[in-house]
Amino acid sequence: MTDQITFTAICEKEPRVSDLYHAIKRRKRKDWGSWEAYKDQMRHLVGWESTSTDPDICSPQAYDQVYQTLWHEWTASDHPGKGTEARNGTK
Repeated sequence: MTDQITFTAICEKEPRVSDLYHAIKRRKRKDWGSWEAYKDQMRHLVGWESTSTDPDICSPQAYDQVYQTLWHEWTASDHPGKGTEARNGTK
């Protein structure tokens, strides 16, 4: 396991993370309850609560990387051009 795993590498190993990212990106109306629901879904996909057996996916680094990427997209998508794709080329 590497110390730094990229969001893209996580999505390759766990495609449901990419699905979650795109669901957030498409969301028009944002509210705290929706963010909490996305966060709950994420918890089951990456980090120590994940159902994965892949040590990279279960790592705290994967959780932090996904959390930061999803949160950035959640907060920045209200401002076109400021989202994760603009920041690091994520698609």
